[in-house]
Amino acid sequence: YGGEAAALAWVGDEHGVANFVKVLARRRPFAATLHFLEPFDPVRVGDRKAIAATARERIDAAMRALQ
Repeated sequence: YGGEAAALAWVGDEHGVANFVKVLARRRPFAATLHFLEPFDPVRVGDRKAIAATARERIDAAMRALQ
């Protein structure tokens, strides 16, 4: 979200619905850049926790590459 990241980011224990409402309730527009990562086969990764960990690792790596 660029300069708006602190106001829009979903961090900590905030519930997803609360963040969704916060973002939609904004009165002024904001720019968002989306990056699509290569898909992976969740069947090869394992259970839901392994899938979430793999997704998190891939997002972290992509974010580090952008910095």
